[in-house]
Amino acid sequence: MSGQPIAEFGDRTLAEIQIVLSGTAKRIEVRSRIRRAELHALAALIRIGHHAPKRFPTQKEFLGEKRRGSSNAEIKAYFLDRIAKQKAKS
Repeated sequence: MSGQPIAEFGDRTLAEIQIVLSGTAKRIEVRSRIRRAELHALAALIRIGHHAPKRFPTQKEFLGEKRRGSSNAEIKAYFLDRIAKQKAKS
């Protein structure tokens, strides 16, 4: 249906009916475009998963969840540990 009740259809002017029908057509077009974009994204993920599985995004990356960053203290501790291990090897 065009988005309006049948009972109200007879009470509308032709201009009002045209507005309702054009709005319905636009809504269908937008939904179709969104669905095509979703299908294209799915196909791209399938292609990546098949041909280059190491590039396949994790669930957090795909859903756009932010990664946890390292603090300055953690970075400093990491490099101090690496330096200590290299000195121990020498």
